[in-house]
Amino acid sequence: MRRGFTLVELLVSMAMLSVVSVYLTQMLVQQNRAYSVVDQITEIQNNTRAIASLMEQEARGTGLMVPESAAVCGIDQSNGPDLLYLTDSDAMRFESAGAGVAGPGSGYGAQVVGALALGIGTVTAVVDDVVIDGGAYYDTTGDGVTDADFQLNGGAIIVDASNAERGSACGVVRAVDTVGKRLTIDVESTLAAGAGGSLVIVPAHRYALSAQGQLTRNGVVLAEDVEDLQFALFYDDDGDGVMDAANLEYPGGVNATGAGPLYVSGDWNNEELREIRFGFVVRSRMEDLNGPRGTFQVLEGTNRQPVAGVDGFRRRAYTAVVRPRNVGRF
Repeated sequence: MRRGFTLVELLVSMAMLSVVSVYLTQMLVQQNRAYSVVDQITEIQNNTRAIASLMEQEARGTGLMVPESAAVCGIDQSNGPDLLYLTDSDAMRFESAGAGVAGPGSGYGAQVVGALALGIGTVTAVVDDVVIDGGAYYDTTGDGVTDADFQLNGGAIIVDASNAERGSACGVVRAVDTVGKRLTIDVESTLAAGAGGSLVIVPAHRYALSAQGQLTRNGVVLAEDVEDLQFALFYDDDGDGVMDAANLEYPGGVNATGAGPLYVSGDWNNEELREIRFGFVVRSRMEDLNGPRGTFQVLEGTNRQPVAGVDGFRRRAYTAVVRPRNVGRF
């Protein structure tokens, strides 16, 4: 005679199966969380390497074939991400032959024709040409033919070729008129006051951080989930060949005394620029609720206030110091 399972046996089996199922579920959940954390950390590291490689390359090569005074520009925020402009070496061609700007070491640039009331806001500059080196690099009209060395929504740095002490101005190129030879620029930081002068505009790359945590280059997103972007510049302002610890040679950051003035682009002669320091913070897309707790990372000491609170985001902070190769040659 065949016998089935008793009720007690069934209950014991079901209880054991439930226990095993719970443990298996917990293990799968933990493995999924671990995979997600590792995946996000890998993404953070890849983004960090990609951003650092690009910015270091452009910081090292800034000022190529353009006036040295146009090597850098930017806005140093008192409590927020900075904006950094570096010259666009992609648009420069060694084999091209152009008039450039008069003077040794001054390089190429679009010379402003006539008067230009340069101030914060939108300005339209009439220039001698929107192709500065004899060979256009960008297609601004969408017809498949390159026609200018300035990129729509790209950056522009403006300097006085006759007076580098006026510093630099910078803004976003909003329109390029290749026929009328005009550049419409949203100026974000301007030159020091000065009469007359010989204004020159050079193409540049603009690095900025959006409110959504996107690091952009000329308005194009480079990476998501970036929390901060900061820069500091080092000058040999006293001409002794050494970058001293004094505040006057260290704008846009903190010096050995724990304080430093904000960088203002019109206050500094970029011919005396010797080092560019920049840093950024990349974080994970989501919080790791079971992982270690972290806080907002401050890169420039008193130049940026921390964001209060503790969270589960994983972060990577990166700082680089680069010496521009094309500045200080003359």
